Amino acid sequence: MNRDELEQKISRYLQEHSICTLATVLDGKPHASALEYVNFGLRIYIVSIPGTAKVQALAKNPDVAITVNESYLDMRGVQGVQYWGTASVVTDDQKKERIRTLFFDKFTVFRLIHWRSSKAMFYEINPARVDFIDYRREFGYKEKWLAE
Repeated sequence: MNRDELEQKISRYLQEHSICTLATVLDGKPHASALEYVNFGLRIYIVSIPGTAKVQALAKNPDVAITVNESYLDMRGVQGVQYWGTASVVTDDQKKERIRTLFFDKFTVFRLIHWRSSKAMFYEINPARVDFIDYRREFGYKEKWLAE
């Protein structure tokens, strides 16, 4: 599979799912959060509010790891994405509005909660490496995408 095909495959997988686990480091200790996300291609967007552990961690170290995966009962059913990247706060108001719209379109409940507030912090996560895992194909099977 060529690079463009793999990128499209990963992007589709991300669009078809809604929850990721975001791993950060806070004061030298690992921290993981399960949260909703949206994506545009391989860029992932998350939202949070000031004061949370993930916001504190990202302020000190923007490097993240993310997983998005299927629920499975047997290792032969494992399929998902392992993702490493760098998070940055989105400051441009027009871009924040586009991201907010992506969230509203994917998650109707977001129209009703505090992500509409001016306190919401949007993060763009740019990938350095993304692995597509597919044990359905073969145990241990991985396709690796690396940033150029």
